[in-house]
Amino acid sequence: MKRIEMDRREFVWHCGAGMLLAAGSSVAAQAQERREQAAQPSTRQDKRTVLEDMGVWLAAMRYEDMPAATVRKAKYLLLDTFGCALGAVNGKPVKVAHEVIRTRGGNPQATVIGTAWKTSCDEAAFLNAMQI
Repeated sequence: MKRIEMDRREFVWHCGAGMLLAAGSSVAAQAQERREQAAQPSTRQDKRTVLEDMGVWLAAMRYEDMPAATVRKAKYLLLDTFGCALGAVNGKPVKVAHEVIRTRGGNPQATVIGTAWKTSCDEAAFLNAMQI
């Protein structure tokens, strides 16, 4: 098997383009243009990071431009995620984490999915992620 060499930025572009193409979008031309731009010599000052590139791409994205299959899949995944979170509320590891966080107290800023109580934002994010 032949090994293909590519940098991280190109790898992320290929992955993103592949996912969008699989969802029915035609971004191959955009991906090719970005690869060509990245191949041009540039100084470090004007070269954006992968995260910056993704942020610009996401900020320019509009709901109306997304293929119907992509929107349908995103809605399904969102519902599935909340279903997983609700299903795990009474799981033993989650209950133990809930009790530890309740004991520690904290500023009630954010709600934990499937409960009627609030805790700090970071602890709510931890519990919500644990449930998911």
